[in-house]
Amino acid sequence: MNFTPTLRFAVMSDFHYSKDNPEYRERFAKTMEALYKYAEAESYPCLDALYVVGDFTERGTTEEMQMFCDDCKANVKSDTLVAITLANHELHYMPDYNKALSDFKEIFNMAPDRHEIIKSYHFISLSTIRDKGPWDDSFNDEKKVFLKKELEKARADTGNKPIFVFRHPGIPETILGGVGGNTDVYPILSEYPQVIDFSGHSHNPANDPREINQKNITTVGTGSMSYICAGGWSDFHIANRRLGRGCAHCRVVEADNAGNVRIRTFDASSGNFFENDAFISDCHDKSKHKYTARRAIDATPPYFDPQACVTAQICDRKLTISFPKAHSDHERVKEYNIRLFDKNGVAMGQKNIYSDFMYYKQADTVSAELDWTYDFMPVIKVYACGFWENMSECIVFPGNS
Repeated sequence: MNFTPTLRFAVMSDFHYSKDNPEYRERFAKTMEALYKYAEAESYPCLDALYVVGDFTERGTTEEMQMFCDDCKANVKSDTLVAITLANHELHYMPDYNKALSDFKEIFNMAPDRHEIIKSYHFISLSTIRDKGPWDDSFNDEKKVFLKKELEKARADTGNKPIFVFRHPGIPETILGGVGGNTDVYPILSEYPQVIDFSGHSHNPANDPREINQKNITTVGTGSMSYICAGGWSDFHIANRRLGRGCAHCRVVEADNAGNVRIRTFDASSGNFFENDAFISDCHDKSKHKYTARRAIDATPPYFDPQACVTAQICDRKLTISFPKAHSDHERVKEYNIRLFDKNGVAMGQKNIYSDFMYYKQADTVSAELDWTYDFMPVIKVYACGFWENMSECIVFPGNS
């Protein structure tokens, strides 16, 4: 694609600012510095906007909001528009919902629902409310009326050109991170196939290819600027212990005059862009969608190098297994399936372990430790798994067969 950007903006979510996590503040400062440095080296040297799609605080206190506001003033240049939406962590911890809204208006001097036009593109952002329970990000009729009205204005102005929409909860059965979201405004958004919708909340890795989806609209997950939860919320505590708080992602979005869009994934932990940018053209035309469920049909399986082998040892009732990382032609490897057998080929168990795909720099060797109470070494088969239920040929211990 011949692509020359005339618009660039960043989308971030889930900062979870609090006095207990000063490292998040430092990460935000370094990320903004890196994004400006990137932009200034490009033919289009601008960062036109920063959109923050909710959970920028941990508990929605006045102190946390002021902290984030101060950091925006210190690290975002005056010619970059800042637009912020509120979500569950701003609204649900506070005893008085209206106090959080009042603080937001006073501190940031902006409306919680907005519509901007930047370089001839329309940007619509929508904050959630708290009418369905303490942790359910939702949208009432007033919000829906606002969204419908602003989408109509945008379409009347620019036709099939992309319309960028920003909200905190994802949409179920679109991106992977939509599982914990809702469908409140999806019927409205679906009337406008040119919408590119950005959401946070899940903390899913933004470089998981399932975090971009095209169905009725284009949906995009933004990752998290605090920590990544690769195992999903059902495995939150395990994933958080394993990944710690050192992994963070956001998006950088660029568009040209013709309506073509490039979505880049930035690893805020290392200060690098991940490979495999997403290019979206004619997003209003479903026949031209690339990021669909068909990817599961077309995906090629991962593979190990021909010389790859498994090593294993038993010590203190633990079975430690190591093997070289596998490869994939177009995407990273999602996880590894480890299967254990006795000498007669009887299955004794299996375990799936995530790869470190969410980190910019991956380790060359994968290791796993399993509880083991037997006095013999099992036969071990290891498969590399992609994101689409696609699986490699196995490597085996002892020896390959």
